[in-house]
Amino acid sequence: MSTISTTVGFLGLAFAGSLASGLTAQCATVWQPGFGCPGANSWVSSAVSWDPDGSGPATPVMAFGGVFDLFGDVPCSGFATWNPATGAVASVPPPLPSVYAMAIAPNGDLVASIAGAGVGRIARLGASGWTILPGSFEGPVRGIAILPNGEIVITGILVLSGGTNLGAAARWSGTAWVPLGTGVPGEGVALATMPNGDVVVAANDAGANPPTSTINRWNGTTLIPLPSLGTFGLGQLTVGANGTLFTVAANSLWSFNGTAWTSHALPPWWVTVAITGVLGCFANGDPVLIVSTQPSAGSNDALRFAPATATWTQLPGSFGFQVESLAGVPGGAMFAVGQFDNIDSRAVANVAQWDGFAWQPLFVGAPGGTYAVESLTNDQFAIGGVFTSCGVVAAEHVAQWTGANWAAMGAGLNHRVYDLARLPNGDLLAGGEFTASGTVTARALARWDGTAWSEFAGGLGGLPRVRSIAVAPNGDVIVGGSFALAGNVPVNNVSRWNGTAWSALGPGLGMDVQRVDVAPNGDVWALANYSSVLRWNGSTWTTMASTAGLAQLHDLEILSSGRVLVGGAEFWGLTLLPRAYLMHFDPILGLSGFLSGSEGNISHIVETPSGDALLFGQFAQLGGVSVTNAARLPVGATNVVPFAPGAVVNDSSFAPDGTLLVVGWFYGGQYAVGRLATTCPASATASGNGCVGSGGLNELTVAALPWLGSTFRSVATGMANGLAVGVYGLGTIALPLPTILPQGVAGCSLQVTPDMLLAYVPTSGSVQAALAIPDQPVFLGQTLRQQFVSLAITGSITAATSTNALTLTIGDF
Repeated sequence: MSTISTTVGFLGLAFAGSLASGLTAQCATVWQPGFGCPGANSWVSSAVSWDPDGSGPATPVMAFGGVFDLFGDVPCSGFATWNPATGAVASVPPPLPSVYAMAIAPNGDLVASIAGAGVGRIARLGASGWTILPGSFEGPVRGIAILPNGEIVITGILVLSGGTNLGAAARWSGTAWVPLGTGVPGEGVALATMPNGDVVVAANDAGANPPTSTINRWNGTTLIPLPSLGTFGLGQLTVGANGTLFTVAANSLWSFNGTAWTSHALPPWWVTVAITGVLGCFANGDPVLIVSTQPSAGSNDALRFAPATATWTQLPGSFGFQVESLAGVPGGAMFAVGQFDNIDSRAVANVAQWDGFAWQPLFVGAPGGTYAVESLTNDQFAIGGVFTSCGVVAAEHVAQWTGANWAAMGAGLNHRVYDLARLPNGDLLAGGEFTASGTVTARALARWDGTAWSEFAGGLGGLPRVRSIAVAPNGDVIVGGSFALAGNVPVNNVSRWNGTAWSALGPGLGMDVQRVDVAPNGDVWALANYSSVLRWNGSTWTTMASTAGLAQLHDLEILSSGRVLVGGAEFWGLTLLPRAYLMHFDPILGLSGFLSGSEGNISHIVETPSGDALLFGQFAQLGGVSVTNAARLPVGATNVVPFAPGAVVNDSSFAPDGTLLVVGWFYGGQYAVGRLATTCPASATASGNGCVGSGGLNELTVAALPWLGSTFRSVATGMANGLAVGVYGLGTIALPLPTILPQGVAGCSLQVTPDMLLAYVPTSGSVQAALAIPDQPVFLGQTLRQQFVSLAITGSITAATSTNALTLTIGDF
């Protein structure tokens, strides 16, 4: 009887009681917090300081509104709070998914403009949750202010559903929305609250002849016009020290002292610029405005004006795109929100905080544009892509998560990284379009030894670009991409390194190679030109499929069974719309089937420890099965089952503990690194101590965890010349070896009940043990124990020693 069949039989008998009981665990694979975006994943429109419990002990938080659905690593729906003291994020989803403006009521409630499906509403968030005020608008309300008596004032283009036009400003009468005073014509731009509680409203009336702009003050009963600025086109309002009112008009900052307006032109050292109309104020009363080289994009910078000295200073840091609003808060901080993904090329996603010296992201998130990820330990991994910073750390195209924060990897690499792979000795390989790491030459292929980068095996030549790296079971490295030389060996876009020299794979491939992988039998499969699937059997390339003009192929994965999966998008219909497409190949017979899905694509495929395949991409159904951007293809199956909803995924890597690290685009934005974990994890924990024999310290370690449908692997080292006995059992004991064998060494003990024994012959003092775990639910969550006894033999047994023990829990991903 073979070792595998023996162990399977043992497991079946051992857990027969569980089978009879019919009790099986209910497992799920879920997204875990961590490594979110450094702010919000989409547009943020407003920010306000909010103390939900008023005079209570809770710390005030910052509330953010917009159209985002991820804030840091917390899924939300257009609204999130952030605690500056703890960094904690929370979200109470509003009744409609988009939040445009917010204000705080005297009783502590947060009042917000919410919108969705073309309808705008006003809602309050209090201790009992959200409540919606009666009445709806044909579009979102742009501004909210609240008087000391609790009266709500709003501004925007205020047309009630049904057609009634309230003008540029309105108030809640307690029963209905009514125009503010005698009415404010035009389009409301901004509101501001004065120190005495009065509300100021700015409006632009493009329909007047000539077009006019007005600023009015509402004291709760009367609408009082302020002097005209004599120009059309007002920006936001803010209130500074001593109740000074500021606004933006005619490419200038204006202040109102209660009697007259004064213009404050931009400083002469600031040229070729337009004011965007975005305006805020520090707690000390200094206004800050956003200026841009273009009216709504380009380089957006913040200028601070000191009224006491009439001087301007620039706040360091240029926003990569549009700033929507500025919010100064007590203590001197300021928040900028809008639609920007960087500040001075650092990843800062749509919300930033001024700390007195620089604009900072709220979270240590991973950057967008991440193409590759490779696990290093349970809590450490490396990423590669097009970024030049990670969190607050400068990192050229590669970065490492240390378990607590991001760190640069030496000098990094000077251009984009497409793939990462680990060598058998633990070193990391990076492939891409780079040519150097700092001053060290590294042409398209570089090795990280934990300290520095070096060129791997002489690098590649011929305008090289590496798209994919595969490490074969024997340690050989196969690379694919676009290159003419590997070291000094002529090749054609694909090559093999055997640890000593490069070699061509026959004539190579006359097209760009996107993906290479190695089959269990040693064959090399390649995906080339986004349309051809090819196999190298050691002597000949064979085209297994060609989809030119019919489909675009994105990823190729060879499963441990030998089955080959290729995913992408096929073109169909009169307009040639792309829809998700999966081909699967039998390792012997070739193409054996395909699945079509909804509009979108399959961007990435990965095998689970149990041999299932996970499919990621953009699709709502695949093979007729309703799924959301992710699906599971079970071992041997021809159709998928639903899986944890995902997104566009570029790459993934399993950590030793079974957590799947995924890089790509999540929740429609910049969530660059995600984690998937099972609620039924496999585990292996060590107990007791090994003792010392003639081969050294007897030690048992884990090589692969015990997952359903997989093979658990362990390594026993320090084994003496002779035999190693694998002891497998369900229980624990504490039996000194000298009581079992007279040759037992004092201090050595048997820690596992000997329910099954397997004999191994050590090689160089080591034994690699394998235990097949059947893909049957009855085994899920069951506990098994393993230990090794080393028998030194010179003609007869001369000594018996033992390793530590392992306690195994069978899991499922």
